[in-house]
Amino acid sequence: MPPPGLLVTVHEYGWLGVDIFFVLSGYLIGTQLFKEISRTGAVDFKSFYLRRAFHIFPAFFVVLGLYALVPVLRDNPAMQPLWKFATFMVNLGFDPRVGNALSQAWTLTVEEQFYLVLPLLVLLRYRRNGTG
Repeated sequence: MPPPGLLVTVHEYGWLGVDIFFVLSGYLIGTQLFKEISRTGAVDFKSFYLRRAFHIFPAFFVVLGLYALVPVLRDNPAMQPLWKFATFMVNLGFDPRVGNALSQAWTLTVEEQFYLVLPLLVLLRYRRNGTG
């Protein structure tokens, strides 16, 4: 059994993994968008959002359905309203001190909100620099 101090230390730095994920994910998707805009002079919004949807929606909605329909699978009996999950707004008003089922979905909602605006930001940056 690990010493109690080790678990406290790991708990204090647990958020670091989420931060690293956000940075790497943003870098990878941002790089793809910048390459596309450099090559074509535009961002194919439809293609971008379709790729994102097919990447995350199937697995997310299967898990959400299981959590909603089979409460025994939940990690906590209480759960935020389904509309917050379906609209990727779980992070709004989220309090990590309150235990809710599938509370880990806040990271996914932050990521999806970021990708909702990232293509527009890339396009604006490209045009602002006078290269578009």
